[in-house]
Amino acid sequence: MPSFSSRYDSKGKYIEIVDDVVTWVRDDYKEPPRPNSSTFIMEDLKPFRSTVDGSIVDGRVAYRAHNKRNNVVPTEDLKGLPTKPLVAETSKAHRDETKQRIAEIINERY
Repeated sequence: MPSFSSRYDSKGKYIEIVDDVVTWVRDDYKEPPRPNSSTFIMEDLKPFRSTVDGSIVDGRVAYRAHNKRNNVVPTEDLKGLPTKPLVAETSKAHRDETKQRIAEIINERY
């Protein structure tokens, strides 16, 4: 099934993309200039052993495949997301009650 996406600006839809190929562009659309843009060649990832499954991951393509295969997300992608909400702490009395009840249940059975 082909993937389809459209992009919009203040004037409405300005581009359609099907399977990563631009299929339509609005006539009056001009891509905004990119300040200080230049070509940048990034070094490929050095081989490393995965902490998830122990396999050797060599390069970005292998890294993406590894993440997809193991259903994991790189931690860089989590930057800016809200942190996990704090769970309210239980009182010492409540914890002691719970321990006591667990001990009673265990002792009843043995």
